[in-house]
Amino acid sequence: MVRIFKQTNTYSEDFPTIALAYFLRYPNPHASHIISCDVLSREITSDGTLHTRRLILKSGKVPVWARALVGGWGEGLGAWVVEDSWVQPHAPHTYLYSQTRNITHAKLLSVTETSEIFPSPTSDHVLHSTEGRIKTSLNAVEAVRRRVEMFGEGKFVRGLEKSRLGLSHIIERVKERRANLPAVLEARGIAGVGLGITS
Repeated sequence: MVRIFKQTNTYSEDFPTIALAYFLRYPNPHASHIISCDVLSREITSDGTLHTRRLILKSGKVPVWARALVGGWGEGLGAWVVEDSWVQPHAPHTYLYSQTRNITHAKLLSVTETSEIFPSPTSDHVLHSTEGRIKTSLNAVEAVRRRVEMFGEGKFVRGLEKSRLGLSHIIERVKERRANLPAVLEARGIAGVGLGITS
């Protein structure tokens, strides 16, 4: 059985700001469990879509009741996660689509998260839709499998709130940097005219 969770958040900032913040979201104060985030590849496809693959290392612990399922190992457990993203910045099909999936401990618990960020068709806001699919492939009785998946779903939901707070934090940082950029350029003797920064 696959447990599915969906959530949509709304942002008042424009799409370029949200997309930039998405790629800069690590590190942030709400993501202390993220150990590293590295770009494996990046390319622009023939239709102008930016495809990026990143490798993310997360820390974590297996609950006491589940440690027997992984040979008693649970302290300091790390998980490697692959994130693929596609960005199409040009109208009329502007979007950022990403998919993350764990590549370690996937038999115990497989978590696939898909996100889509796109301008709202009915307002000047940006929508961020997220879906999580949680599944275990353990060869165990249904009660154990269900408990593992319920644990995974609960952890995923709590993680989404931290992700939302972290992204919001980076959005504010991006806006602050943009607001201060003209003064920085002026202090360095660089003209912002032609860059869309000053008039």
